[in-house]
Amino acid sequence: MPTFPLTLPAIKVSQPLGEFFVVTLDAATLRQVTFLDATRIDKVDTKEFWYSLLGTQRQLSLPRAKQIAKYINTVEAAFPNSIILAANYINYGELQEDEDKRWRIEVGKDSLFHLVIPSGDTMASVIDGQHRLLGFDYCDLEKKTMQLLCAVYMDLPHAYQAYLFATININQRKVNKSLAYDQFGYNFDDEEKDGWAPDKLAVFFTRKLNLDPKSPFHGRIKVAPMNADLLFPEGNPPDWQISTACVVEGIAKLISRNPKMDRDLLHKKTIGARSRIQLLKDSSPLRELYCPLQGKNHRL
Repeated sequence: MPTFPLTLPAIKVSQPLGEFFVVTLDAATLRQVTFLDATRIDKVDTKEFWYSLLGTQRQLSLPRAKQIAKYINTVEAAFPNSIILAANYINYGELQEDEDKRWRIEVGKDSLFHLVIPSGDTMASVIDGQHRLLGFDYCDLEKKTMQLLCAVYMDLPHAYQAYLFATININQRKVNKSLAYDQFGYNFDDEEKDGWAPDKLAVFFTRKLNLDPKSPFHGRIKVAPMNADLLFPEGNPPDWQISTACVVEGIAKLISRNPKMDRDLLHKKTIGARSRIQLLKDSSPLRELYCPLQGKNHRL
């Protein structure tokens, strides 16, 4: 457990909305000193047809948090994006005015900034990153020491908290699923085939189907990365195409009822220690070819 007060090196960042300070905190401590404040209706005026809100976050989803926890338990877990905090709020909206309890910024003799957290009291609202943080409630104990990047606003008014949350989430675009699947192929050569998760093996077969002239899908699987035309420089545009994601997911379902669960289980081990023998039996059609079951050793 941490010893308070905590004094953390901080980087000051100035932007039009206001300044914030970048620090790192381990997940367990961060979970202790922050609260998750979902948006909810506060007051309703039926005469004026008006209502006010409290909180700035989306409703919590425990299934999503538990899914993130499985990712946290893997050896490749990474959260490079910052968790955004509004410091010095208590009781889900009330500004902390006790100077002895408030988080504060100090400037040292070296002219460097430091964030001082006086106690383990809950003193900051999570503006963005609530499900990442909630995932640590369900992960393995040793993973709770993971360091997390935080962007801390001091005394940021609720209206600006809500604006910041809305701006971040409204402007987000989902990553192209085909491009995301293609990324699984970056390290084919670095990992033994026996350790490939279902979706990674499916990416391998998808590329084979696209490039093999004898394949019915030859040149018809749409590739997401730039310069995809380099794969077929002299070919005419096909009369029909299918996305990489569609083919990958179709193949993966033939060998796994839950590809993501299988991937998370394999990725709890380091690359050299992964083996499909670790996976559980399921009823997918080609499961026995993917991993050994009931004494059989057929493998793809």
